[in-house]
Amino acid sequence: MIIKSNPMVSDSKASDIYNYFATNDKNEEIELLKGNEQDVQDALEDGIHYDRKNAIRHFQLSSKEPLTNEQFKDLIKNYVQKELNISDDDILLASIHTYTDHQSDRDPRHLHLAIRLVDPENGHVKRFDNLYQRQEKIARMFEVDNGLELVKGRHNVAVWHNVPDEYKDKLFHLTQGELPNSFLRDGQYQKQQRNGMNSFEIRNTCKELVKTCDNLQAFAGAISEYGWTIEQGQKKLILNDENGKLVGSVDRILGMKKDEFEKFKGDYEVAKIEVASPTQRDTIALDKLAKAPPVEPSQKPTEQHQEQVQEQTTQQPQTAPEQPEIGTGTDTTNEAKAEASEGMSREEKLAVSEFNKEQSEKEKLLKESLANQKKFAQQMLEDMKKNNKPELKPSWNDILDDREKSLVDIIDQPHPKLKTITDKQVHNFLYKNFKEELDEFFDKRKTLRSIQSDIKNLKENAYFFKNKRVASKEKQEEEERKKLILLAMYIVHCMMHKIGLNPNKPVAFDYLTDEQKNNYKLEYETNKYARLLFENQGRAKCLDSIAVLKVFERDSELMQWKNRDEVFHAKLSLQKLNIVRDINILTLDEKGQKEFKEAQENLDIEKARKAVIEAHKREENRYLLDIRPEPENEQEQNKDNDREKSNVVEFPKNSGQKKKKTFSYGR
Repeated sequence: MIIKSNPMVSDSKASDIYNYFATNDKNEEIELLKGNEQDVQDALEDGIHYDRKNAIRHFQLSSKEPLTNEQFKDLIKNYVQKELNISDDDILLASIHTYTDHQSDRDPRHLHLAIRLVDPENGHVKRFDNLYQRQEKIARMFEVDNGLELVKGRHNVAVWHNVPDEYKDKLFHLTQGELPNSFLRDGQYQKQQRNGMNSFEIRNTCKELVKTCDNLQAFAGAISEYGWTIEQGQKKLILNDENGKLVGSVDRILGMKKDEFEKFKGDYEVAKIEVASPTQRDTIALDKLAKAPPVEPSQKPTEQHQEQVQEQTTQQPQTAPEQPEIGTGTDTTNEAKAEASEGMSREEKLAVSEFNKEQSEKEKLLKESLANQKKFAQQMLEDMKKNNKPELKPSWNDILDDREKSLVDIIDQPHPKLKTITDKQVHNFLYKNFKEELDEFFDKRKTLRSIQSDIKNLKENAYFFKNKRVASKEKQEEEERKKLILLAMYIVHCMMHKIGLNPNKPVAFDYLTDEQKNNYKLEYETNKYARLLFENQGRAKCLDSIAVLKVFERDSELMQWKNRDEVFHAKLSLQKLNIVRDINILTLDEKGQKEFKEAQENLDIEKARKAVIEAHKREENRYLLDIRPEPENEQEQNKDNDREKSNVVEFPKNSGQKKKKTFSYGR
């Protein structure tokens, strides 16, 4: 069995992932075991919400031997979930694909799993440490338990140390000998497959041909009939197909180890087409370079050889080089680089390679030096500009913008600890943490329903000892009902405490005193959440009700944060700031304009606001004076004054008598 996995990024499309699992046209048959598109969408949204790169991990599990659906389900439940600590809710999709690969002897049916990585409650990402080793551990244990062929992986020793003792004897032989070696990586094989190359067929042909060849030179001649060629790669000899496309390294294709391949290769040499840098450079004629004396592979080119190289370069016509710009990619060296030819010996080729390597190092150091000079010059120019640049005084608009930004930041500041939650998040959190307790409760509720059904049947159909049997069942029903009431109250209190609605941690169910049990029974009559558990579909209703209560409490806390005194004062200050920002100075009187301009020059926002308010007051007073009616002449004004004086009534002073209370209709 082989198990592979790869992550899926959070910004993937849920429809694409679901269609790959459920409706992939490449497969002959698809059987969806679990999942829907909405679950995938929720998992991807959780990844985006908590800013996680990957939201889902995709597992592929395949076996050489045919497996039944029950074996696939057993593999998921008792091996993958158990080893990787995955809950049922974390498995988003599970499907069995049937795809026949005529070039493989593996079973066409294989399993795909999509596992949730991001916890929707807290954003924590599942950790799959040492995943490759653990995947092999799952495969080896499943192979042993189901009598399948044991596959030798890359991590046999780590697997052997971590499996239970009953597996060690059966897996020990896998830790001996050499590790398996594949001639293609997964990505390389998929790329070749897209280009229409049949890599495994080429490998099989090569293995047949190598049986008739004594050495690599004979093998190269044999594959030339197919149009295939051998070339020197960066590190190893590589095989190309008839189109010049890379198939793989020759030793891996032939399945040979390093020592075995070196022996098979012998003295046969495949020269690189180009040893020097691919950039266009001045070169030395190959026929002249071939005269260089041979050197040992471990030695550098001799001084005589370097003098010949320099002599050849000086013989070429030279012109005065132009001064290059500092830091540019212009070639600033006249050193020659050499090329190897097929007529050279191995020592001469090594000398050319060593010489070119030295020239490359010199050019690299020179470029780094020029780049550092340019960087230093730019830094000096920037420093000079900063020193000569006068400090700019902030403008009036800058002051207003800075003040407005600081106030808006106070108003929009999020709560330092709490975040907005939804009832769906709370519901999922409760279900995940109390699934076992809820399952236990509903199993006992089924037992109670069964007892009630037995009582009903006895009352309708029993003839012998009817009353006694009914009484016994009713007594049993009463005991089970009391236990269920206590369990319901305990579960509700635990859930309330878990999400912070109940500060007191409830006592463990098995350690309740008689007094606590009586209190639970009395509280049950008024606790709607516990009573909901007894109803059909009551689990969902109970969790939804508690979730709504928690969301209401969280929203209240967040609302208090938004309405705190700091925000109230910030909003008032923002209103005052808008008075100054939105004012048209031309609407102010002369004095107001003068005071406002002085405040602007001094960058005093409060003084500018006062200037605007006082100007508005003066304008309002002038308006009231303008609309007040004036007397026609001086005589009428005197008459009005006399009339007002005559209407004045003088009341006698209080002589110490108490004022008599009278009835008031206003009260």
